[in-house]
Amino acid sequence: MPDHDSASQGQGSAGRIADLAIRRPVTVCMVFALLMVMGVIALRRIPLMLVPSLDAPVMFVSARYANATPDQVLESITTPIEEALATIPGIHRMNSSSAADGMRLRIWCGMNADTAMLRTAIRDKLDQIRDDLPADLRQVDVRNFSTDEIPILEGTITAERDLGQDYQFVDTRVRKPLQRIPGVGDVELWGTERPQVEIYLRMDDIKRHKVDVGSLVQAINGSALDLSLGRVTDGGRRYTAISKGALDSVEAIAGYPVGRSGVLVSDVADVVVRERPRNSGRHQNGTQAVGLSIQKTGESNTVDVVDQILAQFDEWASDPTMAGLQVRWWHNA
Repeated sequence: MPDHDSASQGQGSAGRIADLAIRRPVTVCMVFALLMVMGVIALRRIPLMLVPSLDAPVMFVSARYANATPDQVLESITTPIEEALATIPGIHRMNSSSAADGMRLRIWCGMNADTAMLRTAIRDKLDQIRDDLPADLRQVDVRNFSTDEIPILEGTITAERDLGQDYQFVDTRVRKPLQRIPGVGDVELWGTERPQVEIYLRMDDIKRHKVDVGSLVQAINGSALDLSLGRVTDGGRRYTAISKGALDSVEAIAGYPVGRSGVLVSDVADVVVRERPRNSGRHQNGTQAVGLSIQKTGESNTVDVVDQILAQFDEWASDPTMAGLQVRWWHNA
């Protein structure tokens, strides 16, 4: 009997819908037309995303500090940061690791925590203890994991030249053009690094010109950094003022004055550019390769951004100036 009643109810509902469609054809057509219009609008305006945007309740604090032992990093950087952040409400647990090249701190907070507010509170605490950290510690990074950070494309690129030893080519001809594509958030390279500038002091010349080594190092470091000067409001708009470092080339470093009598860096030191030593490498079909990871901006359409990136690489494949650039994607959204 219950099965018979359910079937009767279903037939009755279907009959009422059919009766309504027969008696009100204009209304039914308008409803279907409205649904179709809404579907077209949603298809064109709602961005297609690889995964829904989600901020995980995990924060990361990291700092790079070279030429130190893990014990020194633990004592001078990790411990002061942990003690300062332990007083922030909303932090449930912390786990840190210290190494010869820096430290990394993982922070767990509640599922309902406001990660933006927590990130601001962490940065404020780090600013308060900045004088307790080593003076030559450049930067402490704070971030939280978000699904927006998942790359939409990952792969390796090769060319007729060894891209691992040609950072300038990969940076100017590949990475920067990709970053200018609308919707691309970040482009990260693996297996190639910016050449490092090394300054070798000549002690005889330093003594002869009576140059203070400490003042020389401090002057070079200060002139090479990009410093934030705060925010400026003009006409209702707010701008961030940044002082760009003056030492942006080898020639600028060599010609930088370090003494009151016009002594230059080149008068007391040799300035050379060297490729960084390789600690790892990538190969594609037996050829030296460079890894490539591309992220999109939060609100951009994944399919549109990927199509533009693939079109750019197709254009490069036929460009003789790109020296046979080829890409092999191993993660494609």
